[in-house]
Amino acid sequence: MTAAGLTLLLCAIGFLICCSALFSGLETALFALKNHQIQRLEKRHPSLADFLRIFRDKPRRVLTVLLLGDTLVNVPLIILCLIFIWESELITHVPGWMATLAIFAVVVVLCDLIPKLLAISTAYRISAVGVSTLRLMMPLLDWVGQALENASSWVIDRLTPEKLRVRPRISDEELLDAALLLARVEGIFAAPEGGACVAAVTRLLQSGFLKPDERILIYNTGSGLKYLEAYSARFPRQRASEQDKLGGLITPR
Repeated sequence: MTAAGLTLLLCAIGFLICCSALFSGLETALFALKNHQIQRLEKRHPSLADFLRIFRDKPRRVLTVLLLGDTLVNVPLIILCLIFIWESELITHVPGWMATLAIFAVVVVLCDLIPKLLAISTAYRISAVGVSTLRLMMPLLDWVGQALENASSWVIDRLTPEKLRVRPRISDEELLDAALLLARVEGIFAAPEGGACVAAVTRLLQSGFLKPDERILIYNTGSGLKYLEAYSARFPRQRASEQDKLGGLITPR
């Protein structure tokens, strides 16, 4: 390969590294935002209001888009790194195991570890920059993600014995409704996945897969205090109060 070709190849690798770092950093930054920071984003960037609403109401949808985008970038990145090592004749001077470690370091350190560490300390700034880009790619990546999810569900259904195919699909709305029901009835402020288990049991009882006289154990693996942003969509504040000035640590409802 000519010098110009290698230069273009390096430029493409650098561009993909930046894209992968953006997806990884944005994943951490968005979910590290406090409620008052999300509100500030909405006020300063009105064009992002629709995306931030989706993020509050359906965080899993946004997470799917971020993970899918990161994967779609990392695959060609690894391929181009292998082509660069081969075409630049480094393969004749560098052992194969060392070349593999170099590619691993590029993907893990430059594309994942460093962006996530930066996102923890500068969550608001990275979110403000990254959300604008993600908002443009959201329709396409969301469509691809839904198509892959439907395809994977179809394959799993075909491979699963018919008697074991009962698998209720719990929407984000049902998940939060069930978690709030658990809080009202049992006094347990569970994580959203705990609500998903409650909603699933209700579905399975209605379908007859589970019997009312059976003893059913539901696991809850976390506290709802870690997911206040997800629950805040159900309890919108009417106006700001003096407590809101405490950096989002106290969020009255």
